[in-house]
Amino acid sequence: MTSRRLASSLLVGLLALAGCKEGAKRLEGTWERTDNPGQTLRFESGRMHHSYPHGGKPIEGPYEVLEDGGDSVVIEPTIELGDGKQLRADRQQIEFVDADTLTMKNVKNGSGGTYQRKS
Repeated sequence: MTSRRLASSLLVGLLALAGCKEGAKRLEGTWERTDNPGQTLRFESGRMHHSYPHGGKPIEGPYEVLEDGGDSVVIEPTIELGDGKQLRADRQQIEFVDADTLTMKNVKNGSGGTYQRKS
């Protein structure tokens, strides 16, 4: 392989890798569930905070991005329990419908919902 071809291949590879984290960046902010106003998700600095409007206990903790395809992200959240323990939660498939809408579904059972960006 010539040095020009090698450099071109490396550039294409680097550009592909650079785009890999776009979906994770798009998560940042606060999202409200469309069919349950007040239920919010906040993604900030690698942490997720999920609150419920009708008496449900808020949950939060770090999450790991397992796959990032730009318009689709798979995360694996860890829930921090009140006693200092942590619980690995089910993986979540997130699809960006547009700049201000996402769907999030449990990878195991398909449950989930649609969220609109609040901030």
